[in-house]
This record gives sequence, C-alpha cells and structure tokens, in this order.
Amino acid sequence: MPTINELKKKALNDLSYSGSISDAEYKWLRAVCSPYKGSIPDMWRYYLRDQGYTGLSLMDLFNRYLIGQGYTTGTLNDKWKKFWEAGGPSTGEAGSPLGLLLALTKA
Repeated sequence: MPTINELKKKALNDLSYSGSISDAEYKWLRAVCSPYKGSIPDMWRYYLRDQGYTGLSLMDLFNRYLIGQGYTTGTLNDKWKKFWEAGGPSTGEAGSPLGLLLALTKA
C-alpha cells in the first residue's frame, strides 16, 4: 500500500514536476502561486486563500480545501491520501493548475 508521500511524488511527477517530493511540490506551488515566493507552507497558504478557502491554521485550510474537493470523511491524512491517490491537482478540479488550463482551453 503506497504512502501519502509516494502518491504525492507520483502525482507531481505526472504533472512534470521532478526532483525530491519537496522539490516537486515547491515547483508546482511556484507555478500556481506566481509571482508569490516563499516557503512551501507559505505558498500553500497563499494558494488556498487565493482559491477562496479561509481558516486560521494551515491544517484548517488544508481540511477545508480537501472537503471542497469532495474528500469529506476520515482524518486529514485520510483525505490527503485519497486526494493524492486520485492524482492530486492533476484531476482537473476547478482550482488546480490542470483545471484552470482546461477551463482556459475550453473558453
């Protein structure tokens, strides 16, 4: 059974973001948060707030985001695992890079 990190790495690699898990995640966040620069947690905050999610803590933002993507049951880790198993941001949800690209190409 793959771990969350293994699933995350595969999903990010499938989006053409290579390197270690942290490197690939940083590259993806830089792409969706441009021109904002910062640490991985800071860029996640920027990205999630830019998508309209509110919350005091990063964990609260993550939970609201994942619920918004349809992952409504289990712990935060359970939701992340389901999210990355489904391909993460590559699944085309409205707030993902692929979802935004699909929306632009359909316009």
